[in-house]
Amino acid sequence: MAALVTAGGVAHAQLTEADIGVNPTFEQTDATTVNSTGGFFSARAFVTNASDFAGGTLTYGGPGSPQTLSYVPADAAWEFGDSNGIFADLQAAYPNVDYQFDLMGGTMGPLSVTVSYAGNAYSNTPQLAAASFNALQGLNAADSITL
Repeated sequence: MAALVTAGGVAHAQLTEADIGVNPTFEQTDATTVNSTGGFFSARAFVTNASDFAGGTLTYGGPGSPQTLSYVPADAAWEFGDSNGIFADLQAAYPNVDYQFDLMGGTMGPLSVTVSYAGNAYSNTPQLAAASFNALQGLNAADSITL
């Protein structure tokens, strides 16, 4: 999977970082064929403590705005994510614009932070060499392998 995350390191109150990303995904189905499987969008506002904020929204210049952020304890972040099997549709839904995180309540709210997203700088499509792909077919996970 190739990924691009444009991060805006933000230090304000108990928000430690915020990032936005539109990420393409791929599946290699044989030694020479790699297909797009669409991609996913993620927006995250990382906090120091779960009690810093009680909720939040993500506002942007796209058709689904605003979106409600959910707290994800494993990441210590307020997040929103989406996916689409057609990458161009995902890019249209989450364009290259400013994304505003509005966090509220808790011990630190309210707080607004804007991240300017400038995507479309994706790496080449990832692909295993044919020999590596073939070596993985039927591999016993207990065996060592060099790719």
